[in-house]
Amino acid sequence: TPELAAWLAETLPALPKGATVGTYTYLDGELNVRISLACDLVCSSLVAKGLCAGVAFVQTPSQAFLLPAGCTEACDESYASSYLRLLRYEPNARPAAPVADGEPTRHAHDGYVPMQGPNYALAKAINHWRAVLARSRDGLTVSSNVAPACRTASMVAGDNKNARAVAAALAGMGRRFFRPTPRPPLAATPGHRARVRLF
Repeated sequence: TPELAAWLAETLPALPKGATVGTYTYLDGELNVRISLACDLVCSSLVAKGLCAGVAFVQTPSQAFLLPAGCTEACDESYASSYLRLLRYEPNARPAAPVADGEPTRHAHDGYVPMQGPNYALAKAINHWRAVLARSRDGLTVSSNVAPACRTASMVAGDNKNARAVAAALAGMGRRFFRPTPRPPLAATPGHRARVRLF
């Protein structure tokens, strides 16, 4: 990691101004947390030295975040008529959390997928936190797009302990869902977003 950060620190000044540093990494299990931390160290060092104008990540819907009360109400209405209720899936929009007197109510979207495990959740949270800091504190352009649902090798093979169950579920869904990773659109998106300076 220090060697990569040093190489980028030497290389980026020679590039046209406005370089965006993207991190698109994944490894199975706790290695995913390690590589996310390593990428975060590289990004934070480059940002601190003023060597990049933006950072980019591929995000996931499998996270938890706060929702406005109106959004929660709309989710509840949608869930009431959804086949997911018949399958006994819990809604992602959770009931309002207890708060102190005088505090506004807080609603949360719980997008965590237990099958993905805590390492995946933590690795993506590290990316998300870096994106928030880069935008709100450092004033950088940030591309942090949620990747579309797709079928990847790590989902159905390798050291993934749930691989057989996932492979069977995906096979039952047919080819309409979870197509192979859509690399070309995802590769082009951060560049477009950086060019038009969108968050």
